[in-house]
Amino acid sequence: MSVVEEDAQFIKDFNEFFDDKFKIDLVIASIKNKISREVDDTNKNVSKERGEISRKEETIEVLKKGVEFLIAERDSEKTSIAYTKWSNENIDAVESAITSIKTKIDADFRKIQSIKEKLLSLKETKLLSDVVCNEIIPSCSICFERYDKMDHSESALTVCGHKFGKSCIEKSFEKKKNCPNCDKAFEKANILVTYD
Repeated sequence: MSVVEEDAQFIKDFNEFFDDKFKIDLVIASIKNKISREVDDTNKNVSKERGEISRKEETIEVLKKGVEFLIAERDSEKTSIAYTKWSNENIDAVESAITSIKTKIDADFRKIQSIKEKLLSLKETKLLSDVVCNEIIPSCSICFERYDKMDHSESALTVCGHKFGKSCIEKSFEKKKNCPNCDKAFEKANILVTYD
């Protein structure tokens, strides 16, 4: 294969690599956005459920005070059978309402627990997504920094196809005129600078 053909193949491979990297970056960004939206939605639902529970707890307190009042009134008016009968019916209705509200609050607590578990799951998914991102986004094999760091916004390819941070390969080249990965000799003019 001639040098021109090798260069053409190298440029083709290089372009395909960056096309794939761009597609991977788009997929990662999409996953992160989706997770962020789901976490926001879950947080809104948790806040809404907490507000609902707070309102129901206030209602229970009001109903408890109503029951206490009715019981006190029933005790003080025992001489009137009609009043006592009416009072007992109201107490039963209030106690039934309290039981119903307690049942609803228990169901709401279970919903909140489910939402908390989903939120934890989404947070774990986000952490897993960050780990996958770290594996997909390569790093400089000299200093091990990821290429998306500020000082590695410029990277460099050697003629043997290995990629390094531009500043790292330049420092390495001053000491040794060979590739740090495969030890192939090359000239400084053979370093291709790219921008990540």
